[in-house]
Amino acid sequence: MRAKFGSLLRASGGLLACGYIILIAVRGQLGFYIHPRYHLLAVVATMAGGMLLILDIVLELRHNLAGKRRASAGVTTTERPKKPRRKIPILSIVTAGILILAIILPPRPLSSSSAANRATSGPTSTTGRCDKPESLDGKPVSMNRWRSAFDDCPNDSFFDGVTIDVTGFVARDPSGFYDNHYFELSRFVISCCAVDSTPISILVKTPDAERYRDNQWLQVRGQIKRELSGGKAVYVLTNSTITPTTEPANPYEFLGV
Repeated sequence: MRAKFGSLLRASGGLLACGYIILIAVRGQLGFYIHPRYHLLAVVATMAGGMLLILDIVLELRHNLAGKRRASAGVTTTERPKKPRRKIPILSIVTAGILILAIILPPRPLSSSSAANRATSGPTSTTGRCDKPESLDGKPVSMNRWRSAFDDCPNDSFFDGVTIDVTGFVARDPSGFYDNHYFELSRFVISCCAVDSTPISILVKTPDAERYRDNQWLQVRGQIKRELSGGKAVYVLTNSTITPTTEPANPYEFLGV
């Protein structure tokens, strides 16, 4: 009986997990975890898994009820046997607690501290071509597409003077490599899911760089310039107009978008 009770708890926990995935999908927060191309697959798979778990619970309950009826029919005395005390596994309690907290507390995207703990590079292409990325569907060119274009182009001066408009959060270099006239404007790029997310950044040069705090979201419009900073050649946004903004509904960028 204890094994049957444990299987019901596990199935119920799985059903609760499925409900959480559907909940964040309805809230529009599934992009915090996986690439949009997998959203439909995740929802369909979750719904299918949820229906199988419901079927498993129904069959288990029917089986338990039938067992009780057979046991009652076999009892010849007026005194019923004592039911064994059911113990709820600790793991089931912990799992349910975590899921309940996850439902109550909204998910949070990765921040500047996460960027500092990961290699700041980002996806790069390998064509060796110098092309200015074009807008997709009228939307501004994403930071990861600009970074890919910079990294791919062998001509160091090709992008000099090009005006770009990017949005990201402030993430300062913890090593202090750049002086106080610079800060890194960063985003996380997802190729599949949040686990494989990679921080990318563009260096911004402004006299009042210190006024902007870590994790502050900014929209920056400026001109690209290749210059030596800290002993290495980097692309820097100069002559910038910097506007504080709110965190996007989905703060991640997605590879190739």
